[in-house]
Amino acid sequence: ICDKISEAVKSKIKFFGANRELFAVKAAELSGLNENILKKYYGLLNYEFMPEHIMALEEFEKRLKKLELLPRVKNSGK
Repeated sequence: ICDKISEAVKSKIKFFGANRELFAVKAAELSGLNENILKKYYGLLNYEFMPEHIMALEEFEKRLKKLELLPRVKNSGK
């Protein structure tokens, strides 16, 4: 396993770190769960960023993008 993290992985790490709170807010809106609890939960997610975590970061990115699209889809029928 390579000791250096590629630029693509660094980008995903940066994306994850920068969007934790946004993901928590969107998840709270859609689920009805307490926003503060979700912010704490997503804030506690702390990866060591080993190669096996890349898939988790990619899944996080996909879910966030899907959540960002939902309001547009709901409003498009009005």
